[in-house]
Amino acid sequence: ANEKGVMDSAVALIKPIAAGDLERFRHQDYLYTVVLRGRENGNTIEDGRIVTAVQDAVDPYTDFEAFLCYADKIAAHLEKGKENNRDAEIL
Repeated sequence: ANEKGVMDSAVALIKPIAAGDLERFRHQDYLYTVVLRGRENGNTIEDGRIVTAVQDAVDPYTDFEAFLCYADKIAAHLEKGKENNRDAEIL
């Protein structure tokens, strides 16, 4: 949706394992390429896309406070969604 200009969203990635770090990822401004390879209608296809939606990456093993901050934001967003649904039901 971001590529098509339908929406302008961003995501934060949470590193799922303790091994490794995020420095190379940060160094490249959180950009990375996904390459899809396969066959379509009998033809070999290869489609590379640069992922630009990532705005932050958190290592909860070294920065647990940042992880909790994102968890709080998600909880608040979910609660707001519940409230909006309740308000819609009343109308």
